[in-house]
Amino acid sequence: MELGYRQKIENMLFRVERVFNGLGYVPFVSSFSGPLRVTMGKAEMVAGAIFALVDYCLHAEEGTVDLSFIVHGAANCLRGMAETIFVVGNLCTFTYGYIFGFHFSYEMTQLKRSFSSS
Repeated sequence: MELGYRQKIENMLFRVERVFNGLGYVPFVSSFSGPLRVTMGKAEMVAGAIFALVDYCLHAEEGTVDLSFIVHGAANCLRGMAETIFVVGNLCTFTYGYIFGFHFSYEMTQLKRSFSSS
């Protein structure tokens, strides 16, 4: 079974985010990766708005719209801005990763699911 366009985009974003997460913990390096993450987050929010509009138009009778791309994009924007704050931002994002886990359990579950269905 072929992956849907949304799942393909989610898998790509997952891989890109893992790289950005590692770069975001490193002072000075995050001064460059943080703004790139913000840009990626903005693009994700625009894509999410388009997906939501298309979903609404195609499935209006269901009454639900998936806003996860928009929310995830906003979170990436916030994290990217935090990463640009020298040392303090790095410590904050590292602490967040330490408390809530570096293993990305939800994303890994989704990624494994997508590969098992192909």
